[in-house]
Amino acid sequence: MTPDGCWSGFVANIDNMKPFYFSLSLVLLLGGLPLTVSANEQLAGSWVTDAELSTPLDPFRRVELDIQVEGKIVTIEETFTTGRRNHTETYRIDTSKELNRVPVSWWSANRHIGAYIGGDQVMKIQADWIDEGQTLRLKSDFVLETSQSETPVRTYTEYRISRDGSRLTKLELRSSRNLPIVHVFNRK
Repeated sequence: MTPDGCWSGFVANIDNMKPFYFSLSLVLLLGGLPLTVSANEQLAGSWVTDAELSTPLDPFRRVELDIQVEGKIVTIEETFTTGRRNHTETYRIDTSKELNRVPVSWWSANRHIGAYIGGDQVMKIQADWIDEGQTLRLKSDFVLETSQSETPVRTYTEYRISRDGSRLTKLELRSSRNLPIVHVFNRK
């Protein structure tokens, strides 16, 4: 067979195989979509503080986060541990709502300052995803009770997932504090 004969047979076979290649392309393109994980789904999982990289946690020795992302619902379970004592707060937030009202029994940031959750013991939280789903942003308003009076407090918090999904950084700005609070978590 001549080289010219080989090419003409090859070209004829390509014409017959166009529907096959088109179908294969669709299967590869569409079939692969469920295998990808969106950035905000990477936030889901169990995380533990890296004390070396974090703002001091006193009096706590360890903070663990268990985060679930189910569509528009994000559930953050925060467990604070010191010795044999621990406390867990759970925040269930709907990112599609304009405002979430989340009951809080204890203000976890109460470190040596004598401030406790006050008012109606509810955090009013606005939540959304930014940075192409890499960051969960929370804006919260709540009331703290001190020995002098009740004080309204506002926080701005970001949960930032690293590009490789192995590290979570929680940044918090608080109206009652001049310096930001940074907690770095590693995936368990």
